[in-house]
Amino acid sequence: MTVAILILAAGESRRFYGRETGAVGGGNLPPTAVMKPAGGLGEQSAGMNAAPQGTSHGRGKYNFPAMKTMKPAGGLGEQSAGMNAAPQGVQGAGEDNFPAMKTMKPAGSLGAQTLGTNAAPQGAQGTSHGRGKYNFPAMKTMKPAGGLGEQSAGMNAAPQGAQGAGKVYEPLGQVGGAETGALRRGLEGLVRGLKSTEADIQLKIQPVIRQGDQDPLAEALAGFAGAGLAVLPAVVGGATRAQSVQAGLAGLAEHLSAACEEVWVHDAARPEVRTATVQELRATFHSQDVAGVFPALPLHAALRRTDRELTPSADSAPRLAESVNRSRVVAALTPQVFRLSALVAAHQQAQTQELDPAATDDDAGLVAAAGGVVAVVPDTPDNVKLTTQEDLVRLRRPAFAGLRCGTGWDLHAFAPRTGESPPLKLGGLAIESEYVLQGHSDGDAVLHALCDAIFSALGEADLGARFPSSDPQYKNADSAQFVEAARCALKMKGATICNVSITILADQPKIAPHRVRLAARIAELLALAPSQVGITATTSDGLGACAQGAGLAAQAQVLLYLAPDGSDL
Repeated sequence: MTVAILILAAGESRRFYGRETGAVGGGNLPPTAVMKPAGGLGEQSAGMNAAPQGTSHGRGKYNFPAMKTMKPAGGLGEQSAGMNAAPQGVQGAGEDNFPAMKTMKPAGSLGAQTLGTNAAPQGAQGTSHGRGKYNFPAMKTMKPAGGLGEQSAGMNAAPQGAQGAGKVYEPLGQVGGAETGALRRGLEGLVRGLKSTEADIQLKIQPVIRQGDQDPLAEALAGFAGAGLAVLPAVVGGATRAQSVQAGLAGLAEHLSAACEEVWVHDAARPEVRTATVQELRATFHSQDVAGVFPALPLHAALRRTDRELTPSADSAPRLAESVNRSRVVAALTPQVFRLSALVAAHQQAQTQELDPAATDDDAGLVAAAGGVVAVVPDTPDNVKLTTQEDLVRLRRPAFAGLRCGTGWDLHAFAPRTGESPPLKLGGLAIESEYVLQGHSDGDAVLHALCDAIFSALGEADLGARFPSSDPQYKNADSAQFVEAARCALKMKGATICNVSITILADQPKIAPHRVRLAARIAELLALAPSQVGITATTSDGLGACAQGAGLAAQAQVLLYLAPDGSDL
């Protein structure tokens, strides 16, 4: 059986991934604010996370200092330069080799300013040719008082005077680029799911791309075609999603026989396609009398409609217009599967009749608006569409990102137990023995090693630094309180323990009779399931510090998950 796939990597499927106030390509800083008219001469923002306006101390993502707010015309406006910069008005450079800004001249012959090395001469009107260390264009020279000052932004930034930036696209062929990775990963998931439903299925894949992406697409799909799988020549999409799908359908028409009646439409910006989702979509499609099927997510948050689009703005915030009943509202996802004739007919109708604009957001809505019956199956939140910078960070992050491993080790000598001595403490348990472990606290080597493993995984100070033996308040202390401190440290960092592995080295006491209780007690102290705690034991074979029952040692390893913030990528 032949099945067609439209993979959309053009127009609406290649989403912007910056914030509305400064969507930028690559690693650019967001555009600076548009200058206000003279008389309250405008303010300039710096890089991301810069200090508030008017300060000269904050630095953005790339350590560019924040600009000082300019003083009104007639007064000297000042600006600070880089760290360790020369005094105002001097041509010296800061730490990042950016020259210091010249002090502004009085209004009437307002001084020019340039940024970056090899900038245009001071006083030149409207220059923005110099580029600094990171190839950011120089700011434009300010116009005389009464006119609007201009500033250039990052590459692909919004036009001057615009409140926000438009959509910015990740180059399809960028090495390691998210769009390339998303397209291939999503297509692989879809193909894998389809092949799991029918062993001899024949797949014909029609890519729909942006103009100029032909070569990068070939790079992204190199070696992808194989047995029962053909990648057709790419076609260029249109300005809207509907136009892009129509272009893809036209491309498919040249390569499909009349027998093909199953076509899948998928966004290249959705990389996480689950086999189970594809299987359920196809089963519903072939078992029910429907024109199409799409995956969806129920919406659990309260839904509200605002009086205008919600985007960051320096002006007034949008206002609540009305509430929406969420009980039967879902978020439509892809891949979506249709009868080819129904999808073609729906697009033909859309070209000749005026349909609800909301119905044209995806093909499921379009087919339904044209009179077709479209079924819905549930999907999971993993089927995310790349839309924001955070989505790209998650896509590029390796599978093991966020996992942290820590190791702890402790050794205590045995001493004979007297009538006044408390019992031997091990892993938070009191164990009957003729010996006790010597230590400032209760000498519980297992819990001490466990705490150090947790602190190590979190990158924090060890147990001795937190609870020094020189502090009398910890004399004979129950080591369970140290574990509680470790749990608090985990909570503060937002970390979750995956599992704990502990090895006990001792000739005595025998650990095997206590293993299950030890695992249960440690799990209780850490609020884990006993299955997350592993306990093993061995003897010294007469060697080392633990020989002939001289002492007991414990080694602990902890694997935990600490949600990455992207700073390590």
